[in-house]
Amino acid sequence: MVEVMDIIVLLALSFLVAFLGYLQRIIIQIEGRLNEVINSKEDISFDFSKIKDEMLDIVESTIENMTPPSAFDHIAGAVSQYFNMKMMKEFKLEQLAEALPEIIPANSED
Repeated sequence: MVEVMDIIVLLALSFLVAFLGYLQRIIIQIEGRLNEVINSKEDISFDFSKIKDEMLDIVESTIENMTPPSAFDHIAGAVSQYFNMKMMKEFKLEQLAEALPEIIPANSED
């Protein structure tokens, strides 16, 4: 007597076989396309000079747009350094930096 589980297994196996057939057809199509590309007589070349020219243009435009730092930039740098030291003192990172060599021992060569 045929049980429900037997029918489910039979359906699953039939779907698996159908799926494998579909994959086989796709692989054959891909293989054909690859063979066409390999056998084509077209010269596939890559022009590195275009990339080089584009990179040089990018570098040149970057350098052209650079400006020397202004007084505001220097003042902002000094202010940020002050706040950085203040935060380090607040979070006691200076003590951590001093204790770091004790926490992480130096690598000893055996």
